[in-house]
Amino acid sequence: SSSGTVTSAGKTYTLSEPAEGLVPSGFIAVDVTIGDQTVKGWRFSDSEAKGFYLLYGTDEAGKTTFYIYFHKCKKKP
Repeated sequence: SSSGTVTSAGKTYTLSEPAEGLVPSGFIAVDVTIGDQTVKGWRFSDSEAKGFYLLYGTDEAGKTTFYIYFHKCKKKP
């Protein structure tokens, strides 16, 4: 996994690694595939919250924080 640039809802986010201790408790580091890239993210340790991830990065306005990303799983027929 690596840093990258993600575009969602018409906005671009430049992903980065948060400082030690910034990741909220209850989250587990995972690789998240968005489009054709794999980036580092964090998912809820609670299995009931599948598909929701935290991504850390900077938006177009220069705000650096965690952003919630929802990945809708494709169901197989």
